[in-house]
Order: sequence, then structure tokens, then C-alpha cells
Amino acid sequence: MRLSHSVSCFLVLFPLMAAAVGPFPGAAGQPGSTAIARNSGAFVAWADRVVEFLPGEALSEEWRDTSRALGPASGEIMDVVALGRGGSLTLGMALPIIDRRGPDFAVFGNAFSDFFLELAFVEVSSDGVHFVRFPNTSLTAAPIPAFGILDPTQVDGFAGKYRVGWGVPFDLADLRGLPGAEQLDFENVRYVRLVDVVGGINPAVTALPQSTDSAGRPIYDPFPTTGSAGFDLDGVGVFHPAVRIGTDAHGLFLEWRQAPGDGGFQLLRSSDLRTWTPPPPPPRSTPPPPQPSLGGGGGRGG
Repeated sequence: MRLSHSVSCFLVLFPLMAAAVGPFPGAAGQPGSTAIARNSGAFVAWADRVVEFLPGEALSEEWRDTSRALGPASGEIMDVVALGRGGSLTLGMALPIIDRRGPDFAVFGNAFSDFFLELAFVEVSSDGVHFVRFPNTSLTAAPIPAFGILDPTQVDGFAGKYRVGWGVPFDLADLRGLPGAEQLDFENVRYVRLVDVVGGINPAVTALPQSTDSAGRPIYDPFPTTGSAGFDLDGVGVFHPAVRIGTDAHGLFLEWRQAPGDGGFQLLRSSDLRTWTPPPPPPRSTPPPPQPSLGGGGGRGG
């Protein structure tokens, strides 16, 4: 999107927005919303490496800095990487995500309002080869122009549903039983991939087909956008990272993350502790010489 242009157009369209009428959770801060703030204490790790970036169409060079997607979400509208129309970005985790009760991770975008929303599919993998896409639903009935509005209560299962600073949560349990899930180790999810939704069709603009949801319905989001086209990613935060068991030259080891430090969570291995040499004890001070006994003879001399 072109931010200054889109903001001005959105302000013109603001009075035309209808009340939320869809069946899904609404905008951040609204009753029933599932949005999670970027500074929530529930996050214990963040995506920390880029595995693959396949930029899509209509993407300027200034929006291709993938390092902006690593580490904690900044909540800054301009501090993002854009995918481009139909593009994708795969991120890796130092420790795998595991399936536990409730959402296991969240994806942050940069929407400047609750209704200007650019969407992306979310997929995960254990081996970096076989990916499983989260189920998703789009009930938006009509095309949305480049700077149009999208009701968040009409969409579910997409990244980009909430405004900047608020993440969309994803629960690995939602993938159980889906086609391809047999390739997923729910105790060892190491990759998260975002795939931009192509939210319209216009042969004069692109030869890409329009994206469809899990039920085959067409997905509409602002289309066509240029410059920073496609979904804009701020970060991927993790609620449930795993402790890993493996072997090295010392034999069996555990790998885990300890309390936050200056650079975030520090990765430790139990095998590192085997080679740790404790510092020598402080030198013991020399005890003072024994003092002569006072008294002892008894009475006066005569």
C-alpha cells in the first residue's frame, strides 16, 4: 500500500463503514476480539531467521528488508517487510513451537486502522518441506478497491485481521486431522510461512488467480495495491516454544531458553554445563596465632 494515499482515501470512506455484522471476532479492543497486544507477557520467543523470501508483484525495493520481520514486533507501521502481490516469506524458530492449550503463536501486520486490512495465509512445517495451511474463511461478498475497507468480522484464519500492534493468534490444534497434518510433528514446528492473499482479479493488472478460502469462496481484500503490495509483516511471536533433546560430542543434551537478557532469550544447552569449570574458592585467611592464656595460677604470691 501507499500509506499517505491510503490514509486520505480511508478518511473519505470512514463514514460509509457499516456496523460489524459477521460471525467472527471483531477488531482489537472490541468484545470477543482475539487480538493479542505485541507487548503481552505471554510471548516467550520470536521468529529469528529468514528461511526463504519469494517477493510478489508490485513490490518496491524499500519494502523488501526481511530483517524487519525478525524479533519482537515493533508496532511501527513502516517497520515491516511487504510480501508483494502473491509473495511469500518463510521464517524459522531457534526452538520449535509445540501444541499446547490455547494459541501457540501470533502473527503481526501493520494495518493502520481496524478496517484497512491486507490478508495472508498462514502455514507451518516441521521439516521445511511439507507445510500445512491453517483453515480460513472469507465471507466478504464483493470486491474491495485498493483503499477500501474490510470488515474483520467477515474473515477468520488469516494473518492481517487486526491493526498494527495487535497479533492474530493461531492454535496448532486447529490443524489436527487436516490433509497433510500427518507430515507435521506437533511437538516440533520449526517454520512459519506467510503467503499473500491475492484479493481480486484483473487481467490488466496481474495474471495471478484470485485467492480462495478453505471452502473455495473468493477472498477479497484491497486490490490492486502497489509499492508495498501484499501483506506487511511485523513479526511472529511464540507462546509455547519447546525444550529440545538431542546428542552431541558429550552425549545426550537438553536445549532450552532461560530468562530474558539484553538480547532476548538466551539459548542454553545442558552439555555446555559439563565443560563449565567453577571458579576456585576464595583463599582462606590464615588463622591468628593462639593467644596466651590469662590467669591460671591462682592467688597472690607471698
